[in-house]
Order: sequence, then C-alpha cells, then structure tokens
Amino acid sequence: MSNRNALTRHQQDIAVWEGLDRFSELPDWLICARDSEVVRAELSRIIPEIAAGRLIVLTCDPGHFVFKNEFWTGQYKLTLTEPDRDQPWQAVLAGKVFSPHSTPEGEEVVEGVFGTQDWHAYLPKLRLDLRMQEPDAALGALEMLTDPQSARAFLEANIRKDSPKYADIQILACTPKIVRYKPGSRCTIVYRLEFPPETESRNRWPDLVVAKTYRADKGQNAYDSMAALWNSPLGSSRTVTIAEPLAYEPQLRALIQGPIREDFTLKALEERAILSGNAETWTELDRIMRLTAIGLAELHQSGVRMGNLYTWENELDDVIRWINRLSDPLPELANSIDPLAARLRALAAENPPDVPVPSHGSFRPAQVLVHQGKIGFIDFDSFAQCEPSLDLALFLSTVRNIGTTTFLGNVENNAIHSKRKYDPGVLDQVDALCDAFLEEYGRIHPFSRARLALWETLNIFTYVIHCWTKIKITDLDGCVFLLERYLDKNGIVKAR
Repeated sequence: MSNRNALTRHQQDIAVWEGLDRFSELPDWLICARDSEVVRAELSRIIPEIAAGRLIVLTCDPGHFVFKNEFWTGQYKLTLTEPDRDQPWQAVLAGKVFSPHSTPEGEEVVEGVFGTQDWHAYLPKLRLDLRMQEPDAALGALEMLTDPQSARAFLEANIRKDSPKYADIQILACTPKIVRYKPGSRCTIVYRLEFPPETESRNRWPDLVVAKTYRADKGQNAYDSMAALWNSPLGSSRTVTIAEPLAYEPQLRALIQGPIREDFTLKALEERAILSGNAETWTELDRIMRLTAIGLAELHQSGVRMGNLYTWENELDDVIRWINRLSDPLPELANSIDPLAARLRALAAENPPDVPVPSHGSFRPAQVLVHQGKIGFIDFDSFAQCEPSLDLALFLSTVRNIGTTTFLGNVENNAIHSKRKYDPGVLDQVDALCDAFLEEYGRIHPFSRARLALWETLNIFTYVIHCWTKIKITDLDGCVFLLERYLDKNGIVKAR
C-alpha cells in the first residue's frame, strides 16, 4: 500500500472515531431526568402535598425509558407515606423528557390533586412533563388474561379450537403469574392449570401453559413459525427443546404455548460466572454455550421457510434511521455514523452474504433457558429468513456486552458520572467463550467470519444507541468501550 493510500485510510479512521466520540457521553439534562435523587428533590419542592409535609417521598425509582421521536417516555415509581397512614403506598408517574432543542423551557406547572388522573406537573429544570400512569391500553387483552376466571375460559376454548391433540381439555382453574412485562408492548403470563380430579385424560394435558399478548402482530409470526418448527426436525431435537404452539387468537393478539422448564437463563449463568469468578461455573457456562451453538445450528438447518427475508442492508438502514431520529432532539449526533457506515459498506461489497437460513431473529442469552443441564429456546416473535450471522452476531454481541456491563450492577447512583475500567482478563475469557461457540457451530454449519464481523459491529453499535434511547447511564461507558475494542480487534478500524 502506498503512503498516499495509507494516509487516506488513516484519515478515514480518524473520521470514524470522531463520529463515534459523539456517543461517548450523555448530556447532563438527560442524565438528570433519570437521577432518582434529582427527580425526588424536584418533586418534593414543586408538589404542594409533598412540600407541605402531607406526603413524604420515601423512594423514587426511575423505570424503563423509550425514545419517541422528539422526546423520551418513562416511568417513575414513587413509594410514599402519610403521617396518618400506617403503611406506605405507591404511585406510578408517566413522564416525558424533552430536549432543549425540541421545546421551549416553559414555566413551572402543577395542576389537580396528586394521585388522581387529572393531576399534571411540568418541571422546567428537568424539562420533565409528568402525569399519573394510566392503564395499559395498548395491550387490550391484559386485564382478561390476568383474571383467573376469564383466563380459564379463554385458555380452554382456544386450546380446544387450535390444538386437536387437546380438544378434550377441561380446565377447572388456573393461576396466572406475570413473568415478563414491557408496558405498551408485550406481556408474558405463566399459568398453572388444575383439572377435574376424576378426568382420565388429565395426565396428558399440560399442567403449565404460557400466554403472550402483543401490541403489534408479532404473535401471528411467532405462532406460525413455532408450528412449522414443531413439525420440523427441530421439534424432536435431543439438543434443544422448543415450546409446543397451542393456539393464537388474532383479535386479542394472544399466543398460547406449552411450557419450557427453567432453572435459570444463559444470561443469568454468564453473569454468575463473571461476578463469582468460580472455575466450575465458567466450565458449566462453556458447556451450555457449546450446547447452544449446536442447537442454533440445528435451527438453521431445520428447513423451515416461514418469515420474511431480512438482510444486513436492512440492519444498517435501521441503525441509520435511529441516528436520524435522535438527531432531531440531539443535533450533535447528525451524520455521526456516516464514516463508519462507509467503511462497513465497502467491506460488505468485498464479502457477499451467506445463503439465508431459518433464523430466530432475536436470539440472545436471555432466550436460552437452562433446566437440569438441558437447554430450550424461546421467543420466536421475530422469526425470519436471513444469513446465519443475524443470529450468531446478536447472540455473541450480547454475550460480550454482558461481559463488559455486569460489573456495573454494583455501581452506586452517586458514581454514575465516573469512568470505569474493565478487567482485560475477564474480557479475554468472554472472547474465548465466543470463539468456542463459533467453533462448535461452524463444525455443523459453515458461515463467513467476515460477514459475522459486519453484523456484530452493527449489533454492538446498537447497544450504544440504546444507551441514548433508553437513558442507560451506567451501561454507556461499557458499550462504547466494547465497540472500540471490537472494531480494533477485527481490523475494521485501527485503534487510536
């Protein structure tokens, strides 16, 4: 390579790092909106009932935040007490956080009686608009699915209708338990079923079923894909278990499936290994990782042709769309990804994609359940046709992300602005886990390492973006560090 070309590549690398540097630190106004003590102090000052001492805020817990075009939405769970009340009680506030670039500062506003649905407040210091949390209207089936009586009738009728194998099922009672809930998006409920004691067929009916309700139509894709997988070689795999699809109710967007037993997830196992440093736990983690690789290869070779085609170009377009959306309230991020995107497009042109395979679409360690040493795969909502690196990259980038952010769980709130260092020994161990996973997978199903690097770069960068869209303050340093390390180790962008 000539000096002129070498200089050009060096200049390109500098442009990439300058673009990525814009993501390295969240603005103070966004950090303050998630700082529990700052929000608690403002609420104590501005709300008359609290300022006068009639209410006392014991805790203020900021929950899940999501970026919505020009602002962020989130929840604040307050634990309160009153002088004449024996037990503390909780109130959930729905908040909108506005950027200085998207709305004028405005005046301080407090309207209505705190705790009622007509209450409203605007905190100009935090650019935070607050109201009482309303019921989850986006998930219309949620109330019915969590009521034992109505859920019993719903489960029995739909399982009978859609599962001929259980057409005679008789459910005497059910006990619902919400196990995963993303407000406004989806909810997963586990039911323990009871049957009439004198019924002869009760031993072949599932005593545990799972229902998932969605805001959008992903449930139909999940049900159709699970049905196809259940009837494919994967349905009788000795390596991995998948849930039996039992029914789908399109009007309520509710999916019913059989159980997959769980002692813990692969994500929890990795976190335990990293925090404990226990050699036996690392050995078990390596075993489960290798087993997962075999299971994923079997999924990719199942022959199922359900789902739309998804490409690396689709993934890059999604990332660019996120940056463009963020650039409205955060103009400093505009065009920040352009140099990296140009580098990745050039590499993609040199390395054509692998043949598409049946793909999980959202495959992460949390989607791998471990029970008595065996594994099961869940959550086929995003099932699609894609090159193998879609699943490989998302899974491995998440494994690496867990490795860099698990330490942050012990960081105190008053240290959220500090920079942290990462133990290279632990990161090397995580890299070794990923290498062993790929070796096991590649032994069964071939794939392009160059294509994997393209997909994984976008996945890791998406974790950086999520720190901005979800205001994940304590994760940002780790995600930026992981991206820089990955780009350098894989020869995509030379380290500074």
